[in-house]
Amino acid sequence: MGCSKNLAQEFENSSKLITDCGKTFDNDILLKLYGYYKQASLGDCNTECPSFWNIKDKAKWEAWNQHKGMKKDHSMKRYIKLVSELLE
Repeated sequence: MGCSKNLAQEFENSSKLITDCGKTFDNDILLKLYGYYKQASLGDCNTECPSFWNIKDKAKWEAWNQHKGMKKDHSMKRYIKLVSELLE
């Protein structure tokens, strides 16, 4: 089941807004955004878990993989809501 055209457009707009806002966010927020974005755009995590020693990539993998099974439209809505809250 695909998402609506309006939801997809709002998702893309939110992505552009957060990228262009010029604000700096802490790593926890960035990982939340990353996890929702990847789940919304690609679905379930499809890569192997990086090595324990590869801290940055492992954190990103975990942020994405924790949303395994979440529908794309639900991930988009969560992403849009988080961006909205961050830019208030």
